[in-house]
Amino acid sequence: MNSDALFDGPVAIIAGTGRLPSILAAACRRTRRPVQVVKFGSPGTTGVTDIAAKMDGTKAPDADGSVPVIRAEFERPGRVFRQLRQLNCRDVVFAGSVRRPVLDARRFDETLIREGSALLDAMKRGDDVTLRTIRRIFEREGFRILGPQHLDPEVLPEPGVLTSHRPTRQDTADGARAARIHASLGKADVGQAVVVAQGLCMGVETAQGTGPMLAFVAETIESLRWNPEGGRGILYKAAKPGQDRLMDMPAIGPDTVGAAASAGLSGIILAAGDVLVLDIEECLRRARESGVFIWNCRDGELAG
Repeated sequence: MNSDALFDGPVAIIAGTGRLPSILAAACRRTRRPVQVVKFGSPGTTGVTDIAAKMDGTKAPDADGSVPVIRAEFERPGRVFRQLRQLNCRDVVFAGSVRRPVLDARRFDETLIREGSALLDAMKRGDDVTLRTIRRIFEREGFRILGPQHLDPEVLPEPGVLTSHRPTRQDTADGARAARIHASLGKADVGQAVVVAQGLCMGVETAQGTGPMLAFVAETIESLRWNPEGGRGILYKAAKPGQDRLMDMPAIGPDTVGAAASAGLSGIILAAGDVLVLDIEECLRRARESGVFIWNCRDGELAG
């Protein structure tokens, strides 16, 4: 199915943790598009956190103010596929992070018995391969995968410097260095974010995520900057080469902006079109208050 085609009808949000599922559900409410939330977990585990029934003080998409939820098991996706078809729900958006599950092959349903070998093999080979395999499973079942930006275009801001604070020449040079490091590591399916200060790599995102990386940088960066009067450093974030932009878009939110400021960085450089900005007004408010810039950078704008 072509994700660029016009679409309407119900949409399923495969909901993980974080702000994005609620942001997308609220966007569906604004456009009056029916929404169905799906939360995967395993028996005896929480799987993913709940979306608040009341989102940001507003009612969720359905009439009684709550989001309709299908609770699903990782090992038994066939039931979810049947339920979504019964609801005439053919469009699916993956939103938020979900911990990689430990699958119990004894509990596989017919669908996962058929697909399980490929999925288990993919899970040994990294996140990108795993997500592409999951996407193929959904598409073979007749579903169309959309990106979060198809439900809420505001999560992909226009290119340019989004803040009154602007990057310096040193920040641009550090961004260029970070982009080169990111491209090299991304080929190995490692991380979406890099911190560089005064040309030195201060941190690389791994499986722990951007937040823990920035916490580490905050503890160590002062002792590593060789010139106390030089650049403070930047956070660079982009999709990895070959990363599925529909299934797994990198994202920043207000907490990222706060963590970058706490680490003493000058600002954040994003690859335009590659990175979601969640709750952009709050991101810009925190950036303004902390004196950091946010630059949604086009290809070719980083020199050096």
